[in-house]
Amino acid sequence: MQCAALKNIFAVTTAGFSPTGDPSIAFIQLTAEKRKPWFNFHLELNRLFRAPFSLLNKFQFYLSGSKLSFPEKDYKELSKHSFDLIICHHPASLDLAFKLKSKYNCKLIFNAHEIYSLEFEDDPQWMKNNFNIIDGLLRKYLPQCDRVFSVNQEICDFYIEQYKCKCVPVHNSKPYHPVKAGQVYLPMRVIHHGGAMPQRKLEQMADAVLSLPDKYALTFMLVNTNNRYLSELKAKYEPLGIKFIDTVPYSEIIHAINSYDIGLYILPQGNINQQLALPNKLFEFLQAKLAIICSPNKAMKNLVTTNKIGAVAEGFETSDMIKLLKSLTPEQVYSYKKRCEEVASELSSASDEERILNTVSSLLN
Repeated sequence: MQCAALKNIFAVTTAGFSPTGDPSIAFIQLTAEKRKPWFNFHLELNRLFRAPFSLLNKFQFYLSGSKLSFPEKDYKELSKHSFDLIICHHPASLDLAFKLKSKYNCKLIFNAHEIYSLEFEDDPQWMKNNFNIIDGLLRKYLPQCDRVFSVNQEICDFYIEQYKCKCVPVHNSKPYHPVKAGQVYLPMRVIHHGGAMPQRKLEQMADAVLSLPDKYALTFMLVNTNNRYLSELKAKYEPLGIKFIDTVPYSEIIHAINSYDIGLYILPQGNINQQLALPNKLFEFLQAKLAIICSPNKAMKNLVTTNKIGAVAEGFETSDMIKLLKSLTPEQVYSYKKRCEEVASELSSASDEERILNTVSSLLN
């Protein structure tokens, strides 16, 4: 989203392991080395200058290094360029980002996709090995950042309270899609799309819908992130009437699910990131003009109830979702779908892209 928000006003360059695929964005190849158990692979760097007036020499350096240790040669490569603003996407990248910030006396934004210090807080061994490292980086650097982005106001509030930083919400929203809300008939058509992950407890949604077979029909569109788990789900639920359909390219999800009535999501609240999550799929349900029926995770509940685009269960148990599904009528579901039509433009990525652009522009000016 940040490239989309900025590339028409700035000239954007990415640097990392692979280019974005956008031919208008130049690319610098970097390397990375694994160091700690929590270090993984992904890096992306953007540099931008105000176009078409390149003589103004306005540059941004955009660092999305997930869980990496960077060789000195990467710093030397990046030091060949000049930057006015850095966006850093993981605490493991902060050392490198601040080294460059010091060299160029430039601005720096940290983009917090989640609460990194508590990423696996329900895993005692992970917390023992990693919490102090990540928390220490955040406490050292975030107060020095010119801004912090995060995915919703709830996580922003956490960062502001814990790390004393200036945090701006930038949602994982989607571009506006002018598709219409279809009529609703019995049985109401329910879709859930996403990864086949055992920790998501997809059985809850399946069992809830199966308890009302004359009223609802569920379809799963699942990415095969766990072949054994997906096979078990199919073996158990396909004979009971639940459909499993092939996934579609990311850009086609909204059109693919538009023919359904309800987007369903129960997200177990095993840790703080799940409690405060505002997943991409809710914005995909919204742009597809589906009624959103979900569990009461704080940010999810706020989005749905504030905008009147669906209904929220009282709790996280299968019985809570069954109770909610029993109460819904086709007329209510259709009203939620029509409400999605009304707010789809307002809640599209355009508003978040504008927030990104305004923040970057204010810092560079």
